[in-house]
Amino acid sequence: MNEPLKKPTQAQRILEVLTNANGQWVSGSYMLHTMLLSQYHARIWSLQKEGHKIEASDFTDKFGFKFYRIKQEGVQTSLFNKIITHEEGTKKLLGY
Repeated sequence: MNEPLKKPTQAQRILEVLTNANGQWVSGSYMLHTMLLSQYHARIWSLQKEGHKIEASDFTDKFGFKFYRIKQEGVQTSLFNKIITHEEGTKKLLGY
């Protein structure tokens, strides 16, 4: 008998996006508007409690959304690192 596929949890989805970003910043706006995760803050907090080294930016976009990434040892936080925004993520998902 075929077992139904289990959907990944919201926390698993966030962790996958942050891992695939390879140290690049991912916008909270992307998580809210593209991934449709209204409680992404709580999911990030639970991942941090599990020991994942997720850092929040000191800067925000024009709407006040912070950016997040998996902290990499020996890499300084820099605004010059690539940022994945809501618009860019949407274009990527749609194949633009």
